[in-house]
Amino acid sequence: LELGGMAYRVNTGKGKPIYPEIMYQTYSQIEAMLSHHEKLLLFRLEIHYHSFESTNQIISKLTSKLKRRLNTKSYKFVKRLGYAWAREQKTSEAPHYHAVFFLDGDKYQYPSKIIDLIEDICDRLGFPKPYTPKNCYYRLRRSQLGNRVMRSAIYRISYLAKVSTKGNRPEKTHDYGTSRIKHKQNIGVTP
Repeated sequence: LELGGMAYRVNTGKGKPIYPEIMYQTYSQIEAMLSHHEKLLLFRLEIHYHSFESTNQIISKLTSKLKRRLNTKSYKFVKRLGYAWAREQKTSEAPHYHAVFFLDGDKYQYPSKIIDLIEDICDRLGFPKPYTPKNCYYRLRRSQLGNRVMRSAIYRISYLAKVSTKGNRPEKTHDYGTSRIKHKQNIGVTP
């Protein structure tokens, strides 16, 4: 898949298509964050819910509360939170969300403190504890777009874009969403 003028391998194959628009939107948000920050910490989680939810208010509440809490002294006044999520539901009664979060890599080198915060928010909202996959994080640099780490991160993120678990939702509910970080102008990252 071509993203930002570079070819990336994605997690697809025969009988396993992806939605390219999910990848385009997610990559655009990574580029936007890299236009503001030289380094990014990117990590992936799975967010579950107990029962069927006809809207995506679950993930909206989580990202809203996370942004507010991150912009405090306790969390180094993180001003920007980039994210992408995909709603999935195949045979289970309740949907779950695969999510990637990205923030200023100069302020955070590892995701453990932020994952603890997300777990706390989920607990307060009555959600189950999020699942943290092994090797869930990547450290990206603006000057190294297209390198091995970025290629590995894109491959991992492309799991969010798989077609097979999308569409089992009410008509006006979206299959995915992203942050809306605007690109900073004139810094050498392709918008």
